Amino acid sequence: MLKILHVADLHLDTVFSLEDLQTAELRRSELRAAFVNLMMFARSKQVDILLISGDLFDRVRPSRETEEVVLREFASCKQMQIFRI
Repeated sequence: MLKILHVADLHLDTVFSLEDLQTAELRRSELRAAFVNLMMFARSKQVDILLISGDLFDRVRPSRETEEVVLREFASCKQMQIFRI
């Protein structure tokens, strides 16, 4: 059976401009953690296809930290041959 996981509009690195700077950074960190949890779930369930529709990032150029998290998580799935990128 083919296992497909679909998520949409993650908007990593959202600015959260209505928050103070410290709270905004905490929220961005929580979004990155949610993405890591999503990827851990995909690996644990041996998902064949991960479909991310909508916006993965909130801006054209994500922060270096967010970029590293995303690349690390995708690479981990590729190394485990859970799904192809």
